[in-house]
Amino acid sequence: CGPMSKQNCLVLAPPKYKIPHRWPTGRDVIWIDNVKITAQEVLSSGSLTKRMMMLDEDQISFSFASSMVDDNIEDYSHQIAEMIGLRNESYLVQAGVRTVLDIGC
Repeated sequence: CGPMSKQNCLVLAPPKYKIPHRWPTGRDVIWIDNVKITAQEVLSSGSLTKRMMMLDEDQISFSFASSMVDDNIEDYSHQIAEMIGLRNESYLVQAGVRTVLDIGC
């Protein structure tokens, strides 16, 4: 919500919130003020996570080995397709699935 449209907002943005980067940049970069993680937590994370997260002055960039990411995405997509009764992940779009989020639960 912008400053002019506050009356239409159900929940106001947190202090220091910045509008996320647009695709495709937003796939690999987030503003550090938009997440609940400190610079120290990024720097003290495990070695694999540290290789995947690079701390900039005001944002975090994600760097992935493309084969690792592609394999994981394909595996997750296949599992999700099976869970909702589809033959394989190629039917997700036809079933109306546009976005799959891995939230680490």
